[in-house]
Amino acid sequence: MRVRALILLACSLPGCSSESKPTGGGSGGASSGDPYYDAVPASALSGELASCGSSLAAPPSTGQHSGFASAGQQRSFWLALPPATFTGPRPTLVLFNGTGETGQGIFARAQAQAFVDRGFVVIAPDSNANGTLWPVWDGLRLPGDESLPNADLEFFDQLLSCVAAHLALDEKRLYVAGHSAGGIFTNHVLQRRSALLAGGLPASGVFDLTGPSPQTELDSMAVLVTWGGDNDSYSGSSGAGVAVPNFSFVEQAAIASAHYSGQPSVTQAWCQGADLGHAWLSPVNDWMIDFLLAHPKGLAGQSPWQLAQPTTSAASCGTDVVPLPAGTEVVCAESTKAGCQSYCQFLGDCAAENATVEPVLGPQLDALGFSGPGHTSCTGCLGQCASDASHSSDAGVLSCLDQAFGSAVCEEGITGVLPFVNAANACCDGKLDSGVCTRLCQTINTNSAAANLFPTCAAWN
Repeated sequence: MRVRALILLACSLPGCSSESKPTGGGSGGASSGDPYYDAVPASALSGELASCGSSLAAPPSTGQHSGFASAGQQRSFWLALPPATFTGPRPTLVLFNGTGETGQGIFARAQAQAFVDRGFVVIAPDSNANGTLWPVWDGLRLPGDESLPNADLEFFDQLLSCVAAHLALDEKRLYVAGHSAGGIFTNHVLQRRSALLAGGLPASGVFDLTGPSPQTELDSMAVLVTWGGDNDSYSGSSGAGVAVPNFSFVEQAAIASAHYSGQPSVTQAWCQGADLGHAWLSPVNDWMIDFLLAHPKGLAGQSPWQLAQPTTSAASCGTDVVPLPAGTEVVCAESTKAGCQSYCQFLGDCAAENATVEPVLGPQLDALGFSGPGHTSCTGCLGQCASDASHSSDAGVLSCLDQAFGSAVCEEGITGVLPFVNAANACCDGKLDSGVCTRLCQTINTNSAAANLFPTCAAWN
């Protein structure tokens, strides 16, 4: 049970009260006459001192904090508090780090001091390699695993409650943000804590596989989807044995934009970098701060905020739905071996034509006989299949894949490749003597990120 009185007893920010309007200096700081604060007055979030454990018995100050016990783990976070000239319950940003960095690291890289200078409390938790599909934050979940316990989500809940027990956080202006792996987890949190949050900034984050199942209608929020531009891609390792050769975030931004835009209670906007690469859009931090502050909880759909382009050429912004990138087309010729044309076309439709998956599986598509720009030629695949399908079990495997292909609908994003993934897992299960399955699985197993989707292929390790 949350106790609002705890804030009154433990608050350490100047002017703390349960219902006071924030005031203070600094560009964009809330003050009397601010239409957004007049429409939705600040109100302090209730917290629980019990959620702090022994690590934060006293009010925390700006800096690094460790030894925070949560979900059986010892966690840590970076905290930045606004100047004392800001009073009353403060807007709060929980900022999630990317791969290979810490909370303090993303705070510095995103130049998040800009938020603090505008009166925000910024809480930047450190990731703990809890994820499965991408071991940074536990944001991506395989179908069927969406509701399993999540230590990172529990840490978010507990940490926010603890800080709110000590400091005056504005419950009407709670936001989450993160870049890359942190953007993935931002999408995860937005879809599960929309009743609490006023909105967030998922930056260059995967949207697929971050939602609950079944999908639920989101509460009133404002969501700003950002990415670095057409060249926004990442290649590297999570540091926990999972790597990708290349991942483009362009299509994922479009998928996220469409989802949030389709939610009746969500105000969606986007900002695209001018080919800044895989980057947080720090040149438009003030623009993003204005967007968040103009959409406190309960005002997302009725805010008087109007779109105006940033004053820098580093990014452009909009409120329409981001279009999907132009697609490619794979056309596989007939094969002399029954079932090979369907197999290669199935793989081509679901993987090679997929703007998210094709870069990730680039080396594997090469090895499976796809070539040319965007791996649109499957001539090599047809030849490989005809050569590999020499065992008696291959006829059944190819027949199984052909039957699945007949009813498959391959779409965009990671979920768009699942019809082929599910068919391969089913049709190759126990078929260790199949030449087609052996080549497919041994190839897939060379991609640690993709291999998670093909549990059947573990038999070929």
